[in-house]
Amino acid sequence: MTLMEAFAQVKDHRRGPAVRYDLKEMIVMTICAVLCGCDDWVDVADWCEEEEGWLKTFLVLAKGTPSHDTFGEVFRILDAKVFEKCFRQWIASLVGVAKGVVAFDGKTVRGSKDGPNTALHMVSAYATELGVSLGQEGSAGKGNELAAIKALLDTLVLKGCIVTLDALGCQTEVAEKIVAQGGITSWR
Repeated sequence: MTLMEAFAQVKDHRRGPAVRYDLKEMIVMTICAVLCGCDDWVDVADWCEEEEGWLKTFLVLAKGTPSHDTFGEVFRILDAKVFEKCFRQWIASLVGVAKGVVAFDGKTVRGSKDGPNTALHMVSAYATELGVSLGQEGSAGKGNELAAIKALLDTLVLKGCIVTLDALGCQTEVAEKIVAQGGITSWR
């Protein structure tokens, strides 16, 4: 599945001059730029301008590459849930179906505590055989990982996978979600 195919479901709500640039091309440019290390809209726009020749080998870019303001405005109005779903489908098409063990674990992101702001906590699902993270969900604090586990389970296909969780995941509702997604539970 190509990136353009993966993001075909994303609705373009722009009107007027804002539609100067093709939405799917902007998404592809952004993903390429981020995969190459860009971490803000100025970096993305600069990278796209520098790599325009290469981008034109698979994109039309009828109006060239957008400015950093245009990238920011467009991505502000995109439906984040739809974007995430499309991105996960694209990744799944590259990685294939997970098999073997999928390990769920929560971690505190190192260095994320900033003054009065609490540290960021993430729950990840890691496909051990593929050596790739299948997804992450943020949680509201170290003791609140259960909601993140449930949300992450809703996004994964676990057919035939053994799912491992720590004691926090030993909940009837979590086990039911794992089985509903085709997985087999295992607690450590």
